[in-house]
Amino acid sequence: MEFEYYKAGVNSRTLLPVHSVTKSVLSILVGLALDKGYLRVDQKLSELLPEALDPTFDAHVRDITVRDFLTMTSGFDSAAPFGAKAVIPPDEMWQWTLSRPIRHEPGTRFEYDDDSVNLLSVAFWQGRSGRTPRASRSKICSARST
Repeated sequence: MEFEYYKAGVNSRTLLPVHSVTKSVLSILVGLALDKGYLRVDQKLSELLPEALDPTFDAHVRDITVRDFLTMTSGFDSAAPFGAKAVIPPDEMWQWTLSRPIRHEPGTRFEYDDDSVNLLSVAFWQGRSGRTPRASRSKICSARST
C-alpha cells in the first residue's frame, strides 16, 4: 500500500459500521454459483424456495428470477411501511417479504429494495429443490482462484 488516510479519531483498528454489504457479498457468491453451474440467472424464485408457490402470495412472486433480484427489478412494492417490519421476528422476515404486493411486472422496473436482496439471500442459503446452492454452498464459499 502506498498511501493510507484516516480521519481524526480513526485508525486501522477502528471498527466502523458498514451498510449495504449484503448486496456486494451476495452478488459475489451468486456469481460464483453461476460460474459453477449451481444457479442460473433465469432461475425462478419458486425453483429455489418452494414457499414462493404459496397461493396466498401474488402469483408474480414465483416468477421473480435471480436476475430480477440482482438488478433490483423484482417488482415488489418497496414502499411497504417500515414500522410493519419492525415487529416481525428476524427469522420470519423473509416470509413477510414474500407476502408484499407486487407493484410492477418482475424484470421491468428498477426499484431500490433491501428486502428483496435479503429474500435472494434466503433463497440462496435455504434453497430446497433440485440442484440448489444449499448442496453446494461449502464449495462456493471455499472457492479459490486458480
